[in-house]
Amino acid sequence: MKKVILSMLAITALVFTSCSDDDDDKTGRKPIAMSKEVKEIIGRLPDLKALDVVKLDAYLAGSSKGDFNAWKTNLEGLEKRTTQAIKGHAGTLPRKGKDLYFDDKGIEVKQVIAKGLIGAYQVENYKNHLLQAYRLKDADKREEQLNRGLAYLLGDYTKKKTKDEYNGEGNSFAKYMVSVGLQDKIFKAIEDTKKVIDTETFNAELLKLNGLINKVLALKTKEYLVEYPTNVRTAKKVTVDDLHEMSEGYGFAYSLQFVFVHPPAKTISKADAEKITGFDLWTLSGLEAESELEKEAKKAVALFGVQ
Repeated sequence: MKKVILSMLAITALVFTSCSDDDDDKTGRKPIAMSKEVKEIIGRLPDLKALDVVKLDAYLAGSSKGDFNAWKTNLEGLEKRTTQAIKGHAGTLPRKGKDLYFDDKGIEVKQVIAKGLIGAYQVENYKNHLLQAYRLKDADKREEQLNRGLAYLLGDYTKKKTKDEYNGEGNSFAKYMVSVGLQDKIFKAIEDTKKVIDTETFNAELLKLNGLINKVLALKTKEYLVEYPTNVRTAKKVTVDDLHEMSEGYGFAYSLQFVFVHPPAKTISKADAEKITGFDLWTLSGLEAESELEKEAKKAVALFGVQ
């Protein structure tokens, strides 16, 4: 009889232990407090919309530093010009009381740099910490890495802000996250990722979050490099506003090369980004059929589930 009772107790203990472990493996964690290191990252975030391109290298992570040299050299030459920009000739065009500088292809180089920095500075730094979080087993240590990455993207990742508030901080990624309607989904994905204890489930949730972050850049690329060129072709003319907005699109497309994707998924390469940003924007107004720029942009954003 003793043996039977002991056996039953052992089985009962095993059942409860298994259930408890199963629950712990899924959810139930509370987020860790914001560390000193994360606060320091937030405190030194640059105002990207007002960034002095002369100081550009100080904000770039690792391999990204060399990617902007050609754009910087181009801009330095453009800012010495005083003639009006026309098809085939670099110069200035007025917009909203300011003179903007365009190269001979109608590209406002400063916008390519500014939006390209979202990828090269914000996303690249986020990605570096995401990869560390992905490899860690300890729940608190991997969340700390995730928090450091999120700090580069969102600043204070513990609360949502309006587009204007993010814009006032110069936080470009967060501003566009709001404008494409993904803020709620991204904050929910952050919450879902942090409450997980089990490593495999954490990594799966982390990849879902990362997919949403990549989608912000892909949606902005589509807006500026698929929708705008279509409008230009329909209108049979290209305005300074069109050139300005499509130049922003070049920056978003340039940013896509810096995102993280989990194999076998693919992103665009540096060569792909340079191909997209090499098209002459002036020529779009004379086309009847879909341009090569639109085709390449569609192929790029399709990699991120954007049609």
